[in-house]
Amino acid sequence: MYAVDFHSHPDWYPESRRAAVVNQINERRIVTVAASVDADSYRSVRALAALSPYIVPTFGVHPERAARVFAAVNGELTALDPFLEQSALIGEIGLDYYWANEVPHDVQEKVFIHILQHCHVRKKVCVIHTKGAERRVADILADFPGALPVIHWYSGPERVYADCMDRGYAATFGCGLRYSPHERELLAHTPRESILAETDNPVGEPWLCGQNGAAAAGIGCDDTPALIFRVLRDIASVLGSDEAAATRLVYENARRLYALAARPPYCAPLE
Repeated sequence: MYAVDFHSHPDWYPESRRAAVVNQINERRIVTVAASVDADSYRSVRALAALSPYIVPTFGVHPERAARVFAAVNGELTALDPFLEQSALIGEIGLDYYWANEVPHDVQEKVFIHILQHCHVRKKVCVIHTKGAERRVADILADFPGALPVIHWYSGPERVYADCMDRGYAATFGCGLRYSPHERELLAHTPRESILAETDNPVGEPWLCGQNGAAAAGIGCDDTPALIFRVLRDIASVLGSDEAAATRLVYENARRLYALAARPPYCAPLE
């Protein structure tokens, strides 16, 4: 049985740490779905995946990068198609009207919809960012029923989340469970078959520590791949189970999600 981290950014670690990060992933057998935010990021996660059978590289355009990517291809979004075809899963994509509110919403939507169309036709798993645009994301996703969305680190309105669960989408829960009663409540009402785990390494936990005063209090903030084991313990706590049961649940959900896809990733631990 393997721990599965369904959303991480291993290329965001400084070069000086990447070898240690890959070694920990390999030694502790952490299946790591490595998100990218643009083409350069995708090339980086592919290079890291060459060093580990546990790293699954995925192509995506983060909403914060949407305008930059749109300009780079002169609005011809078909230029992204070779990357989309190479990537067995897609991520991170979506909309962000909170942190990336300065990125034109229409440009974010054009990029998001182009990639979703690919996921719809190819029946691909896609990891979705929703911050501040939860209802709009849900409305757009409804138009692409062939896609297999995984809602990443959701912290928005309960009604929108319930709609996503009613459609059978999956959702990742991560280090926010330690700090957020709202996220714990969402997890408690998530169908067991829809639950996945993530770290959003290496940025999620340090940011949360800073927001919640842990860093100032001298409390350590883990940004290593091993953070996924704490996340799995937190999931287990909310579900009233133990870490082994939560690990198996997440692993089996990931395997089942891959099996639904027309082109599952050939990652040995999940075959």
